[in-house]
Parts: sequence; structure tokens; C-alpha cells
Amino acid sequence: MTTAQYPVIFFYIPQTSADILELSLLDENDNEIYQKSLKPVLTGGIASINFRDLPGLKPLQVGKSYHWYLSIVCNVQDRSADIFVDSWVQRINPDPALQSELKQVSLESRAALYAVNGIWYDSLTALFETRKSNPNNSALVNEWADLLDSVGNW
Repeated sequence: MTTAQYPVIFFYIPQTSADILELSLLDENDNEIYQKSLKPVLTGGIASINFRDLPGLKPLQVGKSYHWYLSIVCNVQDRSADIFVDSWVQRINPDPALQSELKQVSLESRAALYAVNGIWYDSLTALFETRKSNPNNSALVNEWADLLDSVGNW
């Protein structure tokens, strides 16, 4: 879940020599509503895409679920060799109590509040932003690893 009109998605990409990544976004009925070719990070690692940076993408609607796919296009002539990751995202309006609490805490604490409430995309984004401003903070590095490990539990 996310509260954002334009969430940030995070994914792992292996080291690759591929020239193209392809992002596809589908609605609840599997209708493609957006597709964009992107340049891959050749060194590999955790990468992100901010939906706000995708030209022409309309904001996600509250209460709707979307299915996104990110493919590494290994061979443009034979797409069966593509490597891909996919997930669902649903935009929600948090309840008023949570909204009030989120306004009163730090970005790092927001990450924990989002996580406790199952709002994965916002939790990861808040923790990522906190880590970016404190890259050498070992506690944040551990929180990041714990949050990534917890995805299998949701």
C-alpha cells in the first residue's frame, strides 16, 4: 500500500550488460496503462523509480490496485529471455488517527509507523530518504536491512 499519488518503487537489479529496462503499469483488470523504457544501472544493486518522474503517468487513484512489472530486456528480438520483477501497489487514504500521528513525528519515525500499518512503499521511501541524509548511520543501515527482510512477512 501507499498513500502517495506517485509512489517510489524499489527493486534489486543484478549487474547487467542489457541496454533497456522496461516498466509496465497495469490496472486491476490487467489493462496496460503505462509503459516506459529506461536505462539500467549497469553496476547492479538496489534501484528505485519515482513515479512522479515518469512523463505522462497519471496519479494513482485511491482504492485502486495497480500491477507493475520491471523487465530487463536481455534480447530485443526474443523477449522470452527477459528477467523481470513485479508487484502490486494500492493507493489508500490512511485513517485520521494515523494521519495526525504522521504529522507529529520525524521522517525516521514515519518509516516505522508506515511499516507497522503495512504501508510498505511509504515506509521504504521514508527510510531511504532518512538514510540518504545519514549514510554512515549504522542503526539506519540495520533498519533498512530489517525492513527489506520483512517484506516476506507481509
